[in-house]
Amino acid sequence: WLLAQGTRLPLGAGRWKRFLLLGFLNNVIPFILIAWGETRITSGMASILNATTPIFMVLVAHVGTTDEKLTWAKIAGIACGIAGTVVLVGPAAFAGVSAVWGEVAVIAASASYAFGGVYSRRFKDLPPLVAATGQITGGMVILLPLSLMFDQPWTLPMPGIGVWASLLVIALVNTALAYFV
Repeated sequence: WLLAQGTRLPLGAGRWKRFLLLGFLNNVIPFILIAWGETRITSGMASILNATTPIFMVLVAHVGTTDEKLTWAKIAGIACGIAGTVVLVGPAAFAGVSAVWGEVAVIAASASYAFGGVYSRRFKDLPPLVAATGQITGGMVILLPLSLMFDQPWTLPMPGIGVWASLLVIALVNTALAYFV
C-alpha cells in the first residue's frame, strides 16, 4: 500500500533498529506466546485474557510516560477490568497446570502489547501507516527465520484452497486493514 501511494519506508539503521524492537514487542512476543498458549487453552479463553491489554497499557503508560499517570478513575477502571475478566474466566482458569501456563502466556502477550504501545509513541515523527508497516516488517524479519528453523514448513503437507483463502482474509482484512484503520 505504501508503494502504491508512492511512500517509502525510512532506510536509516537507527530507524530499523527501532522498527525491529517495535515488531518484537507488538508482533513477535505476542504471536509466539498466544500461539503457544492456545495449545493449552481455548481460543475463547485466549480472547478474554488478550482483552486485558488495556489494563496493562494504563499501568505501563504510568511508568513509561510523563503524561499518562494513574488517576483514581483509571485505578477504578483497572479494578473493573480485572473484576470483569475474573467473572468471564470463572473457575475454568484453574483447570490444571497446563492450562494455567497457557493463560500466563496469553496474559504476558497482552503485557507485551502494552509495552509496544508505549514504545510506539517514539514514532510520532512518522505517518501512522509508515510506522505500522515498519513494525510489521520488523516483526516479519524476526519471525520468518524462527518459523523456518522451528516449523520447517517445507516438511508439512501443502494446505488446501480453504486454508489459503483463510490466510488471505486474515492477512488482508484482519491484519492489514486493522493496521490501516
